[in-house]
Amino acid sequence: MRKILLIFFSLFINFLILIGDDFSEINFKIIDDNKQIVPDCTIEIGDLILKTNAKGIASSSLFPASYDITIKKNDFFTRNETISVSSNLNNFTFKLNSKITNIKLNVLDNFSTKKLQVSIKQINLKTNEIKFFSTNTDGFLELSLYKKQKYLFEINEKDYQTFSFNLNTEDLLNSSFLFKLKRLKSNVNFNLNAKKGKIDIQFENNKNYYKSILFENNLANFELPFGKYQALISSNDYKKLSIPLNIQNKNSSFDVKLKPNFKVFYFYPTLTNNENLTFLETEDKLKNLKIANNTNLKIYYNDKLLNSIDINNQIAPFKLTFGDYKFELSNNSTRLFVTEKIHIDQNTNPYLLFKLKKLYSTVFGVIKNENALLGGFDIKFINNKGDFLSTTSDIDGSYQIKLPPEEYNISISKSGYRLSNNTNTLLDSLSANEKRELNLNVEEIPSVITGVISTLKGVPIEDANIILRIGKKEKKFTSKKDGSYKAEIKSGLAVIKVEKNGFKSKGTVKKIKQFSTISNFDFKLEEIYSSVSGIISDGSKPLGNLIINLSDLEDNIVVSTISKNDGTFILQNIPILKKYKLSVNKENFLPFTSKSFFVSKKEISEFNIKLKKDTLAILLELKDLNKNPIANEIIKVNEKEYVTDINGILELNFPIKKEDYNLNISIPKYNYSEILTIKQNTVSPFKKEFILK
Repeated sequence: MRKILLIFFSLFINFLILIGDDFSEINFKIIDDNKQIVPDCTIEIGDLILKTNAKGIASSSLFPASYDITIKKNDFFTRNETISVSSNLNNFTFKLNSKITNIKLNVLDNFSTKKLQVSIKQINLKTNEIKFFSTNTDGFLELSLYKKQKYLFEINEKDYQTFSFNLNTEDLLNSSFLFKLKRLKSNVNFNLNAKKGKIDIQFENNKNYYKSILFENNLANFELPFGKYQALISSNDYKKLSIPLNIQNKNSSFDVKLKPNFKVFYFYPTLTNNENLTFLETEDKLKNLKIANNTNLKIYYNDKLLNSIDINNQIAPFKLTFGDYKFELSNNSTRLFVTEKIHIDQNTNPYLLFKLKKLYSTVFGVIKNENALLGGFDIKFINNKGDFLSTTSDIDGSYQIKLPPEEYNISISKSGYRLSNNTNTLLDSLSANEKRELNLNVEEIPSVITGVISTLKGVPIEDANIILRIGKKEKKFTSKKDGSYKAEIKSGLAVIKVEKNGFKSKGTVKKIKQFSTISNFDFKLEEIYSSVSGIISDGSKPLGNLIINLSDLEDNIVVSTISKNDGTFILQNIPILKKYKLSVNKENFLPFTSKSFFVSKKEISEFNIKLKKDTLAILLELKDLNKNPIANEIIKVNEKEYVTDINGILELNFPIKKEDYNLNISIPKYNYSEILTIKQNTVSPFKKEFILK
């Protein structure tokens, strides 16, 4: 009721103002923060209440003066102002600050930029008021928020990371916000039957997203955001494969089996009398076939050379990608084989049997022994694999054979014969359709004779000369260190002679049978001896009963003898053509060893030996002025007394030294003294004469 009375009173005042002559007209225009008009806004001037119309305008008339006004509207902050009204037209514009700000939210997929329809949780952090809103199908939501508040927005959407956003509306005007949600990521594993290759990933809703991953060892591991993808997998030797991927878990595994675009094939070339190519499903029919070695296989793919393979003894598997091929085979024993274009696919049998038409060479010749042509010889031509072809020589010694053009070793067989050493046994460089003459020289297989050459005492004789003669042919050889010998000789009557310097030659005649072996055919040779004779003495008298040894240069005693009383000696049975030396040992004499000397057939005589005493004899002879001997006279030598004999001579013996002797000699009766020096090389006996007064 009171509100009605106030409105009535305000209308009445306005009426009075309008009819007054001294009033001035006033106009109010109210706008908001965004400069938009605010309709239905209350303006209080004292008890006068005005309302803005739909255009945000309110009008009245007042005495010119100052007035306090209050401007109010719900959801806006109240504004108090003072206006001055003049006598002229008065227009006032005031801005009200809204308590509410409007915001616009747009939610997108950060990965694909797709607009998302999601649920948004709004929390007023001052009042803890919680509200829920949803964006539309375009990902759009408009909200009105109170100013001077703090809000928290949360989005928990499946397949996306939790999103949160804090908003302070203190000074916030109408604003727009773009929320981009990040997808959860998955650890993706691929297990493939291909060893290595590439995986190309295309996101279903974002054609700009492309990822390429290289894999090896049959494994690929990488990260992908949740979502749907198309994966294109490629690898050499396999067909490309495109598969969809729906990634919705933290860990995603895929087992991928690629279909090969190749197949393993086996190539079998064999030599036959015709020419063709057969594809076999299994290798059963190939087990007994011989591979044509030294075959070159060229493989052409789409008319371009793909590979060149040398096939030799072993068949290796080879991968062929599906497509059109041509094969070209060459072998020096066949003509060139080229196939037509052949389509290879999964249904093609894997064993390729190439039948190659053989080409041959012709080899001919004769078998002969010196000038004789011989038949009945088995001749083998053996290739590098050990396979052989053979033929037999005719009665006139001739032969002929057709051979594949390869390299061969030749062998012959017939009892009692072998190929001569000067015969070439290698047949090489044969070419197809070639005719080649090859004559083979053979010889008889010799008999074998073995034995030992030794002395009569059984000592082996090295380098003894052995001469074998059968007819006009002579063969010479020598014995080994152990005296043994071995000789190959032809059959017949053999004259054998053995000789060695220092020995008497020995010979014999032996009938040698064909292809025989004679063992222990030994020869014992008699040595030739000489002698050495002479006289042994001390230089003044002969020395008898002394042992005299004759030794070789290795100090082995060969013979010994004993000298007679007259000093003569003779050494007999000395093997000749060697060097020797004589040695003698006797008490009180220096040991004697002669220089080496050579003993030949001629006897050595007058090989005289003179022994030297191992002491030096010093003779001191005393005479008077008439040169008469002074007998029984005292002589002091080095302070030791001696007496002369009846001949006036004193004999002293001293050990032979490699130095000089100094003798202090004094004869007291004659008051004579002297130092006598005996040189080290003085010959025994040394004699010194003294003439005394």
